Amino acid sequence: CALHLASLLMRYAAFVGPRESEASGFHSSIHPKCAAALAQPPGLPPVSAAPSFGVFAEGFAMPMNTNAPFFCSLFPETDAPFGSMGNFFSLRPLRGTFHVNPPFDSVVMSRLGSHLLELLEESDEASNDRDKKNDDNAQNTTSSFAPDGLVFFIVMPHEWDESKVKGSLDALLASKYCVASTSIAQDKCVYTGGIQH
Repeated sequence: CALHLASLLMRYAAFVGPRESEASGFHSSIHPKCAAALAQPPGLPPVSAAPSFGVFAEGFAMPMNTNAPFFCSLFPETDAPFGSMGNFFSLRPLRGTFHVNPPFDSVVMSRLGSHLLELLEESDEASNDRDKKNDDNAQNTTSSFAPDGLVFFIVMPHEWDESKVKGSLDALLASKYCVASTSIAQDKCVYTGGIQH
């Protein structure tokens, strides 16, 4: 609907400013080819040589830069008609596979590690409860990669100087839930800007 689109564009223009330079660094997304590889459900012919994981939602995005059918955003009241599930820090999923590329903001980054750990612990407890009840009918409608669990693919800067942020992210990386971590050289990374409108 044109009214939804107009509301969305005015909200973001007011938030980030009318000039492109004002939005610099606000929020960028991973390259669409990377997103396509993450979103490809396992078992289907791959989009690329990379493995696929069935990512169905992004933790931080805008309608203008999302690579998934569902996403969490800063302004759900204007973004919901375009697939927003609300604020990521209010989301309480127990299952599914998410791509998380937060804005590189110290407040957001310092909350991220502890929030993800909390979600993973809740999912783990729920999964253990399901196992105890021998519920063989538990089905996942969101991701075939994590049929009974919760998975996050996180994209973030390799180095973060603020101790509060570093502590939060280090705890996440050191947890039993971190199954893999890799660093990519800065000259090998490409982001797509989200303020093209």
